[in-house]
Amino acid sequence: MEKTSNWGSLTDLLLDSILKKLVSLIDYVRFSAVCKHWCAVAADPNMEKLHIETSANNQLPLLMIPTIKGSGKTRTLYNLSHGKANYDVELSVPLHRRCCGSSRGWLAFAMDDLSITLFNPFTGARIDLPRLVLKTPDYDAEYFVKKVVLLANPITNPEYEVAVIYGDMHQLAFIKAGYEKSWSFIELDYWKITIEDFVASKEFVVSDVIYHKGIIRCVNYHNRISNDTQGKEYSRLKRVKNLGGDALFLGDNHSMSVLASEFPGCRPNLIYFTDDYIENFYRYGPRDMAIFNLKDESIESHYVPNLMDKIMPPPVWITPTPAISNSAEETWSEYGEKETEKKGNKEETLECQIA
Repeated sequence: MEKTSNWGSLTDLLLDSILKKLVSLIDYVRFSAVCKHWCAVAADPNMEKLHIETSANNQLPLLMIPTIKGSGKTRTLYNLSHGKANYDVELSVPLHRRCCGSSRGWLAFAMDDLSITLFNPFTGARIDLPRLVLKTPDYDAEYFVKKVVLLANPITNPEYEVAVIYGDMHQLAFIKAGYEKSWSFIELDYWKITIEDFVASKEFVVSDVIYHKGIIRCVNYHNRISNDTQGKEYSRLKRVKNLGGDALFLGDNHSMSVLASEFPGCRPNLIYFTDDYIENFYRYGPRDMAIFNLKDESIESHYVPNLMDKIMPPPVWITPTPAISNSAEETWSEYGEKETEKKGNKEETLECQIA
């Protein structure tokens, strides 16, 4: 009689080595569902933290869209590689709030008083950042904050930093959790630059902030990338026809690339884009979402919203993140300072809601 394999008897060392090779968060959750022993290994706080840190930039972005109910209070997730939404998953999000950022599984919302809230719809964690002490515009003040970018995940890095692009001239401000109680406003040195036959103005109008390999890079509206604020290093964008096996996910709130071969159904050399730039049309909803084929320059549709679904916040890309399960419940007070409240003896579980 053939013996059956006892999956539950595998050593923790072997299971740890398997977990370290998993890229997709979905695979991580499936791993935890094999048996109680595997779930306990996956729910170990140190292993969860390691997986979040190593796979943060390797998760397939999901499109956060309205639910069928259409109340606007909840959102679900649309998986582009599967071509469908998982309406069993409902994420609570602030209703009719100005969403001005999506980074590392967190959403950023700006208020009329220029205060900013970070919210993780997967874990329910909320961080209230200090308000920007600036002269408030006479109307639509929440649109004064153009974009919020998390430079690290607060779940795994308590000393995370946040960058904000604000104002008509798209200026920069930063804050570091645990160290600063107010924003640091960055004065950029302006300079003339020549790219091919184009001469830019002295004003460096920031359109995005990128944190890569320990360096903060600013991108301006003329497609110039600065590696620092002194203007000593800069790069030139080059037009390409091939992404080398990658797929791009583009949006005003969040953009990233993934290796398509690591995600079934995700096709290489494609640009998946969503229209979440709401400054021009405000609460009238998204206008333009599709898939662009870089090779033949063809365009095909993906998620098509109903007219009644075009409400705030618009569909945005979001990267799923799990909650770290341990014996303490973590919450954040104002300015992101962590508070800890002990739980009772409760069985550890891997908390995660994904499509």
